[in-house]
Amino acid sequence: MWTRWNDYDSAFVALDNLRHRMEQMFNHNDSFRFGRTRVEGAFNLQLFDTGTAFVVRADVPGMTENDLQINASQDGLTVVGQRNVEVPEGYSVHRRERAPLKFSRSVTFPVKVDLEKCSATVKNGVLTISLEKAPESQPRRINISTR
Repeated sequence: MWTRWNDYDSAFVALDNLRHRMEQMFNHNDSFRFGRTRVEGAFNLQLFDTGTAFVVRADVPGMTENDLQINASQDGLTVVGQRNVEVPEGYSVHRRERAPLKFSRSVTFPVKVDLEKCSATVKNGVLTISLEKAPESQPRRINISTR
């Protein structure tokens, strides 16, 4: 009777090892975890439409406004950045997990934006860009008249 339980026990141990190895594989590879192909130098970007403006948020850890360049046109936006990892003087590197990063991302908008009313801030490693829509592109309320 004990041999049967040992057989079950070894089967569960093998399944647990398989599960552990699969978790390691998925946790170390973004393309499996997020269901997309991994692009070297890519960074996380979100685009929101508030109705009157577009808001773009991007994770740029360790970067300042001097490391970023933002170019806007009436129908698109391009963000270019570069993060250099420098070792303090007198120190040596034993382990490096933060690699230098260089990226360029472009986003197109479905409507025109007002270039005079654009703003960008970097706070706590998050770049926030606000671009107001052109007046002719903003939604308008239509009043209903009764005859």
